[in-house]
Amino acid sequence: SKEIADQPDAVQAALRGRADFAKGTLSLPEITLTHDQITSLDRVVLTGMGTSLHTAMFGANVIESLARIPSVAENSSELRYRNPVLGPSTLMIAMTQSGETADTLAAMEHGRQAGSPQGVVLEMEGSQATRIADFTLPVRAGQEICVASTKTMIASMTTLLELAVFLAEARGVIDENRVKQIVGQLAELPSLIATVLELNGQITELAKHLSAYNDLLYLGRGAQLPIALEGALKMKEIAYIHAEGNPAGEMKHGMNALLGPDMATVVCAPMND
Repeated sequence: SKEIADQPDAVQAALRGRADFAKGTLSLPEITLTHDQITSLDRVVLTGMGTSLHTAMFGANVIESLARIPSVAENSSELRYRNPVLGPSTLMIAMTQSGETADTLAAMEHGRQAGSPQGVVLEMEGSQATRIADFTLPVRAGQEICVASTKTMIASMTTLLELAVFLAEARGVIDENRVKQIVGQLAELPSLIATVLELNGQITELAKHLSAYNDLLYLGRGAQLPIALEGALKMKEIAYIHAEGNPAGEMKHGMNALLGPDMATVVCAPMND
């Protein structure tokens, strides 16, 4: 639970040296791509496994919506088996907490041989992934001891949002006023997370209620889908309760046949979504 409480600090660490709150600007000095490389990109492929894949899904969502570059998230263990279309105009971003995930390293190597510029978002600097990548975006959350990633995931999501803004601004898709607006919202993020952590008492009551179920369903849409998938993954790996994450609109295609008093449903639906 200490690492859950560390999340506001983890977000601040991911913003440090990148977001200038006084000026309302954002820079990613780690990115070594030339302006021509950035403007010639026609696709972004983000790849990872488990929690890192869910983070990649969030990244694909924000990069496509903000920077207007077609973006997909791919499971690292599947990526290289279908002879994917990769090349100099495809930016590949690997997500790996340790920088040593074998399938993700193999996917990166595949992309490198295809000539794709490579970036990696990770915690462990100096790991194998950093040696394959052209540039590294460290999340700086601090090593996570718990198997279930919390602070690493949220710091990685923050870093991917920064990348989306960086690409959007470099390609002239958003102006400095929009950047200033997003940087202002990022400035508020650590305190908003701290407010959520204060709900600990209510969450404990909810946990007691849900602990009686053997099956849980998590639903989300858009950027909330990877959150639903991650919620189900966390429930499996920590509480050992069978849980599934699904797109909300997919409910009527089979899943509704399983609904009943024995299956509780958790819906990811923020007020602004």
